[in-house]
Amino acid sequence: MPLDAKEIAVLVADSDLDNVAHVLRALRQIGVSRLASAADGHNALVKLKKDPFHLLLLGWDLPRMDALDVVKYLHGIPRFPMPAVIVMTRSADRDQVERAGAEGVGEFLVKPFNAGMLQKKIESLMGVRFA
Repeated sequence: MPLDAKEIAVLVADSDLDNVAHVLRALRQIGVSRLASAADGHNALVKLKKDPFHLLLLGWDLPRMDALDVVKYLHGIPRFPMPAVIVMTRSADRDQVERAGAEGVGEFLVKPFNAGMLQKKIESLMGVRFA
């Protein structure tokens, strides 16, 4: 049974704090309320180890650990409940998309994006119901 938007927990990690604020606003607009954020890949992992999240929205060029490093690290943890992953980037070239897909990234969002675009990616990736 698909999750409802109110039920999903989302972690947004990006070094651009304005983008983090934009994404959190967009998520609230579409009905997601269980939200957390991190400014780099390392802090995202710290939060992931403490609390389960259904979805990660990761900036491509995170400091300390980029998006692919975070995903690779998570895949290396035995029995870790892997969340869905959307990578946010300024330009998704073919090489980026192929490398990310090989590591388990489910979707890409090219910045800037709006709440409707974000909602469509989440629906496509996770089958989440939105009101």
